[in-house]
Amino acid sequence: MHADRALIGSETPSTGSAGGVPRCLPFRWIGSGDCAYELPAELVEGLLTEGGLALIYGDSNTGKSCLACDLAIHFTLGWSWLGQSLLQGGVVHVAAEGAASIEQRVAAFRKRHSVSLTSFEIVPESVDLVHGPDPAAN
Repeated sequence: MHADRALIGSETPSTGSAGGVPRCLPFRWIGSGDCAYELPAELVEGLLTEGGLALIYGDSNTGKSCLACDLAIHFTLGWSWLGQSLLQGGVVHVAAEGAASIEQRVAAFRKRHSVSLTSFEIVPESVDLVHGPDPAAN
């Protein structure tokens, strides 16, 4: 077996597979003694890690966007959020729908707390992560 491929199920090819060729996955084996895994940094204590993925879901008009915006602002400032410690960092908030309400929330927060949000950017439209830019749009 190649170092960069692994057989599905077993290291012994199955004679019952299509054409006698086992299916392979493109990854390499790491022995347990060779593993140098480090826990990722927690951006939001107990909730979100660096390089991680989070999802906020629920019915319409239940505060999902407000919750995400509030978390993003607190992260930008490095302030604790709902009792959880946060690291501090920049935010790009993709407001695929309702960009005006996000802008209003940010403005209200800035006014209420007398803060500047220099590391908080809003993209006021959806982003196509599959097809890339449309050359005809330029």
